[in-house]
Amino acid sequence: MGGAYRRRPPEGTVLGEAVKDNWATLLEEASEVGRGLPLGTSPGTCVP
Repeated sequence: MGGAYRRRPPEGTVLGEAVKDNWATLLEEASEVGRGLPLGTSPGTCVP
């Protein structure tokens, strides 16, 4: 089972593109509800 962690690049995936295309909206809506996102969060770090 197990194995070494291997990062999967989000670039080019459907989820990665959706996050990138809607990043500004995500930030705006999170701010409106008073939640925001964790410090250091960026489109590149949000996508698994």
